[in-house]
Amino acid sequence: MYVSMKRAGFRGALVAMAAAAVVGAAVVDATTAPVTHAVGHDPLVQSWGANVTGQLGNATMIDRYAPTPIPALPKQDVQQLAAGADATSGSGFAVALLNDNTVWTWGQNDKGQLGTGLVTKAIPVPGRVPGLNGITQVAAGSLHALALRNNGDPQDGVWAWGDNIHGQLGDSTNVPKTVPVPVQGLTGSGTIAVATGCEHSLALREGGTLMAWGNNDKGQLGNDTILLSTIPVEVKNLTSPVVEIAAGCNFSLARLADGTIKAWGENGHGELGNGQTANSLTPVSVTGLPPGSAERIVAGGNHSYALYSDYRVYGWGSNDKGQLADGTINPRTQAMQASKLPKVTSIAAGKDYGIALTDGNQNIIGWGNNARGQLGSGTTDPHTLVGQDTPVLIFQQEDEADNPYTRIAVPTAGESSYAY
Repeated sequence: MYVSMKRAGFRGALVAMAAAAVVGAAVVDATTAPVTHAVGHDPLVQSWGANVTGQLGNATMIDRYAPTPIPALPKQDVQQLAAGADATSGSGFAVALLNDNTVWTWGQNDKGQLGTGLVTKAIPVPGRVPGLNGITQVAAGSLHALALRNNGDPQDGVWAWGDNIHGQLGDSTNVPKTVPVPVQGLTGSGTIAVATGCEHSLALREGGTLMAWGNNDKGQLGNDTILLSTIPVEVKNLTSPVVEIAAGCNFSLARLADGTIKAWGENGHGELGNGQTANSLTPVSVTGLPPGSAERIVAGGNHSYALYSDYRVYGWGSNDKGQLADGTINPRTQAMQASKLPKVTSIAAGKDYGIALTDGNQNIIGWGNNARGQLGSGTTDPHTLVGQDTPVLIFQQEDEADNPYTRIAVPTAGESSYAY
């Protein structure tokens, strides 16, 4: 049974429906979580992994080692899903943009990151963020979230809510906000994409300029200082217009129109891919990449991927859990091909792990860290892809022929996964 989010009235009603849909879940210990793959033809968004603060949206706070449905959240209603997580606690939250351009949230809420005007430990089922309409993109950091409205009219702009200790909301204060507030200088049209790191935020502007705000202790704002900024500042030394952005926990990435990939901020694990391990306060070029332009860049906690048109993946940064999928657990300070992966059409990076959609059959696979069941294998065994180890098959899409799962999401610094 499911009820469209567009018709659901109150969060309390959703709790009741969710509880009914996961009968017995509250008494199932994490160690006895389901060990089978998701059943085919399920119309709901699926989630698995860490669930300390209800970020899986299934009315429990029990980790799930295999995909389970989010009651009352049909995947066909979801335009985009973003996940946030505190890098140190196993907690997290999620933000869903629906097809009617409203925003719904669930999970951790101790900093108001659900945007509902309340501060609570957690709310484990989806509920609507009031006051947001016409939204076109969402993003989630460790404890804060962003929403972009880009419809070409005066109501456009960027809104932010949640933790603000480092100014990551961009409203010229460091006071947390439990409801969305406008990001200073980004009201009206002109912003075309947003991204969030753990405690900093990025906004791509028309014409290819890039703005950043929030924590800057590792140089992740790219403005040649280590001073935080409570308002957007322009990233320096970008040699070509920016066409795509991504943010790791304490570093940032930009793909430029000339095909190069730039990175800045923390670099202790090789996150910047420039052959060094020193932090950089301004953008540097990622090296080791093949000729041609990548089609997509994604960033995890301390590692990144670049996806190319021939479906190859290159990765760099931390690799202690095998998250770079190159058959080793050695960090990479330059980009290296993820040789243990098949061809993939989409990829996402979390805290020391990755998931992807394979080319052709569009199966969903995972590899790397699995301490909270985030690989959906039914266990917590890691998959470093060293030796004969292979990626986990999370979803076999032949079971979903009529309604396949075509999109994936994970938190940059978290251990929960989503398919929709």
